[in-house]
Amino acid sequence: MVISEGALVKRNGEQMHGDAVELVARHRSESEKSPYERLLGDAIRGDTSLFTQDDCVEAAWRVVDPILTAAEPVQVYDQGTWGPASSVDVVKGEDTWHDPVAEKTAPC
Repeated sequence: MVISEGALVKRNGEQMHGDAVELVARHRSESEKSPYERLLGDAIRGDTSLFTQDDCVEAAWRVVDPILTAAEPVQVYDQGTWGPASSVDVVKGEDTWHDPVAEKTAPC
């Protein structure tokens, strides 16, 4: 059984600002294995149904490796900003990038 509830947790400081968090309570019987125990047990028994297959890993690397080895320079930008000025060039056409604006009031 799982019970979940959303809440706001007050940030440090004098201002009354909160961060959204999810509180989760779980009940597990003594005979029920934890997910980690189950995964290790499956590995020991040779059950690979919950593991990524080699061909999927190779396909993922075919996508990721060219990006990791690209000669593009790293764009440095100030901490707390939404990225370098050149980030506006990522999205072109009618839909353009805009920096998100923080909400002034808490969501309902």
